[in-house]
Amino acid sequence: MADQQPEPNTSGKSCPPEKYDRSLRHQLRSLAMHVVVKPQSLLPVVFALVTYAVFVIHFLQEHPGIRISEASEVLSMSSLAIGLIMGFRTHSSYDRWWEGRRLWGDLVNRTRNFSVKLCEYAPLNDSDKQRFAQLLREFSRSLKLHLRDTRYDFDAGGLEPIEHSSHVPLHVVTMLHRETEKLLDNERISETKFWILNDQLSGFLDVVGGCERLKSSPVSIWFRVGIWLWLLFYYLILPWLLSPHFGYWSIPIVLLAVYFGVALETIVEQLHEPFGCELNDLPLDTITENIGKSVDQIFGLGTGPS
Repeated sequence: MADQQPEPNTSGKSCPPEKYDRSLRHQLRSLAMHVVVKPQSLLPVVFALVTYAVFVIHFLQEHPGIRISEASEVLSMSSLAIGLIMGFRTHSSYDRWWEGRRLWGDLVNRTRNFSVKLCEYAPLNDSDKQRFAQLLREFSRSLKLHLRDTRYDFDAGGLEPIEHSSHVPLHVVTMLHRETEKLLDNERISETKFWILNDQLSGFLDVVGGCERLKSSPVSIWFRVGIWLWLLFYYLILPWLLSPHFGYWSIPIVLLAVYFGVALETIVEQLHEPFGCELNDLPLDTITENIGKSVDQIFGLGTGPS
């Protein structure tokens, strides 16, 4: 029997169910997930570094004559340097996450504005409402899948397939423009109102362009590798610097420093790519679902957001 190839994921729910919770409990759970639960667990890294620290500290306690001169100054300078580097890294990654959140928030507002204006400007029948609502829902859904490099299922979305392009969000905006232009051609809206709606559709493409800019311009891989190398260097010299001052109490200090430092860098890596499926990425499934509910409510097709 021939081996069956796994089918590509084409559903809108391409990630595990998300809950948009930024509470302290969520953040602590996020830290724990990186060390205990996640397949890419950091536990081996933490264990290796702490084991190294235990051997170094024990060796220095058994040989009190071996000391690093000016250990306090070296510890202060190295800690300051790692703090500045991690602060810059965290700030730049959070800026990318926040920019992605701002773009998707703009999409929510533009979708609602377009829907409200369309309902007010044009006498829509049930077929028109169904068509526009479907296109608006599928735009946000197709953009989410586009950013996650997931194939869009035209049959599930109810849209006409594209033969020469894989850019589904652009295709959906084109269809929205054509449907709006039909209203103008049939004299169901004035030219002034048409251009107001067209401006809203142009904003959809601005959101697409902004998201694609974030996705296609990550921080240099050499910078990210350099961060990990600097962290490794810092944790290798840390037990040599702490042992003269704290003795065996240096072991839990090193453990905490390694745990939170490596876990923080891993979370920062997730914030750097905000459109994925990790715990700290943007809750695109939730945002997309809320856009659909808002559209249905405005067009009178559903109950709307709860």
